[in-house]
Amino acid sequence: MEKQTAAATTSASRRTARQRQTPQKQQPSHFLPHIQGLRAIAVLLVVVYHFWPGRLTGGYIGVDVFFVISGFLITQQLTRQLERTDRIALPSFYAKRARRLLPAAIVVLIFASLATLFIMPLSSLTENVREILASTFYVENWVLAINSVDYLAAANEASLVQHYWSLSLEEQFYLFWPVLLLGASVVAMKFLKGKRWLALITVLGVVGVVSFILSIVTTANDPASAYFVTYTRVWEFAVGGALALLPRLRPTRAWQSNILGWGGIVVVLACRSGSAGSRAGCARDRSAGARCRCRSARP
Repeated sequence: MEKQTAAATTSASRRTARQRQTPQKQQPSHFLPHIQGLRAIAVLLVVVYHFWPGRLTGGYIGVDVFFVISGFLITQQLTRQLERTDRIALPSFYAKRARRLLPAAIVVLIFASLATLFIMPLSSLTENVREILASTFYVENWVLAINSVDYLAAANEASLVQHYWSLSLEEQFYLFWPVLLLGASVVAMKFLKGKRWLALITVLGVVGVVSFILSIVTTANDPASAYFVTYTRVWEFAVGGALALLPRLRPTRAWQSNILGWGGIVVVLACRSGSAGSRAGCARDRSAGARCRCRSARP
């Protein structure tokens, strides 16, 4: 009896040792450090531009980069869910976005409201209240477009929440993008014999091309509003989404990733320098309502 007990104990100890030595299978991580690094650079460019516009006059290019990254990450997340479950859980998706963005956004809006009431001059009360309400409902970009606000003009007196225009555009993207991809998936299942990838890339291509054309046309005719309105920015999200749907074009080796990563940084900085040089000429034409054409063809 004692021998059987000892044998059982020894066997259990060996199994425990093998389990400790065998690495457990980890869930695949979707965290992309190089994407987060590029996002940090984009945010840094925008922040530096707002603090020292004279030193980094093309820093607003970071907003364009940020939109492309958002299109890439959100499309990647939604298509993974489509492949796994054949559907997109819209309530869950919207709830996650709300939990991530609303707390900080609401805190800023509360402080902006208090500052408007007790610190800011009465002459700015109407404008600040209007834009705080617009930011609360994520339509700040449309309010600025309707009022023909020139965001890049040196003489522009920004309200407390004028920077919410980009967050408003992001929220609008979160609202319609999953519905767009889900609709493309349904069409693929019913009419394209399940060729979901073809339907998705076709929809993104059409939406991106139409938005890009509208961006060029609107910039030529109404440059002030072209900077803010949603339909002139959608093509940037579509570019990021297309990259998420083309995994064959992604590098498979470390050295390829490094080259493309550093090359991407160089391109962003080059576009910033090009935008800076072009903006000097744009400033001379502000009175005539002109604006840099490069803004409509943002990379």
